[in-house]
Amino acid sequence: MQHKRLKLSAVLLFGIGLVGLQAQTMYVNESNGTQTAYTLKSVQKMRFSSGNLTVTKTDNSSNEYALNDLRYLNFSNISIDTEYPIAPVSLIATETTTSTVSLSWNASTDNIGITYYLIYKDGVKIDSATSTSYIATELTSNTAYSFTVKARDAANNISAASNVLSITTSKITSVFELNTDNIIFVYPNFVNNIINIDLSGIANAEGTFSILNFEGKTVLSWYVKNEGVLPLDISSLPTGIYLCRYETATEIKTVKIIKQ
Repeated sequence: MQHKRLKLSAVLLFGIGLVGLQAQTMYVNESNGTQTAYTLKSVQKMRFSSGNLTVTKTDNSSNEYALNDLRYLNFSNISIDTEYPIAPVSLIATETTTSTVSLSWNASTDNIGITYYLIYKDGVKIDSATSTSYIATELTSNTAYSFTVKARDAANNISAASNVLSITTSKITSVFELNTDNIIFVYPNFVNNIINIDLSGIANAEGTFSILNFEGKTVLSWYVKNEGVLPLDISSLPTGIYLCRYETATEIKTVKIIKQ
């Protein structure tokens, strides 16, 4: 392994030039007049560690340089990628709940290639995705939002925004306090581990019983049918206020409980 000296300023220069850089050859020029040429297609990786730069070639041979005596780096046949990706199109919502929205769009194109997509909610970047779909979470129920997507390439060129997608999250079913007018009875109201669902007053009872947190997310769910009084274990849930929802093909009934 050869040991040669570079100074940090040149490494910084190389780091800046590397963004969007396309070139055939990199030349390492040292203060002692020595020049080392690398065909960039033959370079497997470059690693900076403990004050050294290691250039490893595709044949696994490598050169190691100390970072304090470089004259300069230069490149042959340099071109810089300044072309912006084409904006994503056909941004749609494939599913909307009380607290989430699933987004999908058509892939962008670029002269070099797309590295990832930037996701914006109400004009503010919230995340990125490498695929053409994304699920936005932690939304508020019955609330309007707008989403857009931009594409980014390897040279940090960012496209124009996609079409604006406007959605409104679903509304949480109205909460009924426990009283004798409700068709479904759930007790006790203050629960430790077991909640009892009384379906005995419902003819041909068949549906889904779910526990939702106050973000509207389902945390537990059971299928029930002609069960009479059904005890359900909710000991896995943390303390807090929850909604119990009984849903059939024709109706939804909801009551509130407090997990102690």
